[in-house]
Amino acid sequence: MTVRVDIAASTLRWALQRTGVTVEELAQKSDFRLVRQWLEGEVSPTLRQAQHLASLACIPFGYLLLDDPTDDQPDFPDFRTVDSKKVTEFSPELKETIYACERRLGWYAEFARAEGIEPHVSVANGHYVITRTMPCVHYFLSSPMLDGSQAGRLLVERMCWN
Repeated sequence: MTVRVDIAASTLRWALQRTGVTVEELAQKSDFRLVRQWLEGEVSPTLRQAQHLASLACIPFGYLLLDDPTDDQPDFPDFRTVDSKKVTEFSPELKETIYACERRLGWYAEFARAEGIEPHVSVANGHYVITRTMPCVHYFLSSPMLDGSQAGRLLVERMCWN
């Protein structure tokens, strides 16, 4: 007996869009040959096909069972541009990287608390002006104030082990 998964039309369109592949290209893959019928509501994907779709879209399988797609945009400012135009969407791969970093950061915060590691004392935060912050950074890195090319050479020199 084949188990079929009912996926809401809006969620299905959202998941298909997240794959980064056109419907025509997906229809050429064996697991997705009925994708047009899925979109028309004529037939539902099998459990295996739905799992494959979730994997391809880089989303948890449970997201496919939601009535409406979830807003999974990471919650921080995005200053990326392409051809001087703002990028409005994060790629699924970038989202996964961000989420992995957030999980690791959360793990480390718990680990540090459990181990009694002192919190990091920052020299600067969003309230400091760059002209006050940079001298502190240079002091702690014990490097003189240099122009761009000189600073680059110094960094290369300090990174070389030999």
